[in-house]
Parts: sequence; C-alpha cells; structure tokens
Amino acid sequence: MTRLGIVTGMAFEAAILDRQLKKSAPDAQIPDILIAGADAARARLAAHELIDHGATALMSFGIAGALDPALAPGDLIIPTRIIGPDGETVVTDAAWAARLTGLVERRCRVINADLAGSDGTVATAAAKHEMFRATGAVAVDMESLAVAQAARDRGIMFCAVRAIADPAQREIPGWVPGAISTKGKTRPMSVLSALFGRSGQIGNLAQLARDSQAAKACLGRVALLGAPDFGLV
Repeated sequence: MTRLGIVTGMAFEAAILDRQLKKSAPDAQIPDILIAGADAARARLAAHELIDHGATALMSFGIAGALDPALAPGDLIIPTRIIGPDGETVVTDAAWAARLTGLVERRCRVINADLAGSDGTVATAAAKHEMFRATGAVAVDMESLAVAQAARDRGIMFCAVRAIADPAQREIPGWVPGAISTKGKTRPMSVLSALFGRSGQIGNLAQLARDSQAAKACLGRVALLGAPDFGLV
C-alpha cells in the first residue's frame, strides 16, 4: 500500500490538513505530516525523515508567491516541474497531479505549470519579475524543490500543492522571514519589534494578510476534497 508523507513550511498549513484528516474514516491511511519552518534545508531533512519512516510518496503542501503577474491570491498551483536556482528541474508525477487536479478543479482555479524553488524569500516585485523571466516558473516557494529532490533521489513519487498567497506585484517586508520560528509559527514579538517606528508598513502587511486568507481558503478546499489520499493510488 502506498503511504503518503507531507511536508509543509508553516504550522497553519499543517493545521489545515489536520482538520480534514481527523474527519477521515477510521480505517483510512492517514498521511504523516512534518513542518519545515519555511526553510529549504529543514524541508529536505523532513522529506528524508518521512521516507525513513515508511513514506512511499511525498507531497509539498502550502502557500507560494506568484511570479506570473496573471496569478491572483487563492489560485492553486499543481506543478508539472520544480525548477532550482541553478536551472535543475525535477519532474512531478504527472498521473498523480492529473488525478489531484481533477479532484479540486471544480472548487479552485488550478494552474499546471512550473514552480520555482528558492532558498530564501523572494521579497520584491523586481526580484519576482527577474525570476519569472529567468525560469518561466509561475510561482515560487522554499520547500517544494528540496522535497522533490528527496523523492527523486529515493525513487518515490512526488507532487506539490501550492496556493498563491502574494501576487507578483506585492512587496514582502524583509523582516518577515526572521519572524517565523523553526516550528513554522509566527513570532508575535518579532512582528511588533519590526513594526516599531515603521507605521508605513502596516498597510502593506494588512494586505498581505488578506491575500494569505485567500490562499488559506484555497488550501482548505483542497484538504476537504482531497483528504486523506489526495488522488494518490
């Protein structure tokens, strides 16, 4: 029997999954979930840990930043390939991605296209534009490439599910990555400290929060429609 392992970057992403998985039938095979804390190196370690504990397929689940200006918050990326900073590409499992797309496309706007992997936050509109131009990828995140590489290296299937949380033109304050703990939770005191004396950033932060809500709602629909196996057979 195929056993699914899922890596998320943030604790709220794992919580979205957990809420639906708890509603699964008693005899259902429930995926194992590990949180990487928005860090590529930890995502790689998490992926290998899942495999070592019996996972025979891996999924990267969570939010992403748009590179393509045509994408809006709440759009869903189920990628065909993951592209690394050096041009390396890892192909996702096409049959699995197609089944998952079929499960969720009636409730989400799904884009099957390339996803970029990054070791850090792509924070500015200019940086997003340059990555879009250089890679052709429509969105970027920090976990999917590492998880995809682990799956490829260990000879198992991989798929990614990423909802757009910030459009291509949205700027992300530089302090945001430092406000995320290794457990994928936002540190409230770090946020307050960063905002002190920077009242001009509050409006942008509020818009980021609204955009993130659209992404969270999309991920919730995916969890509702896909759990517990997310089209994996």
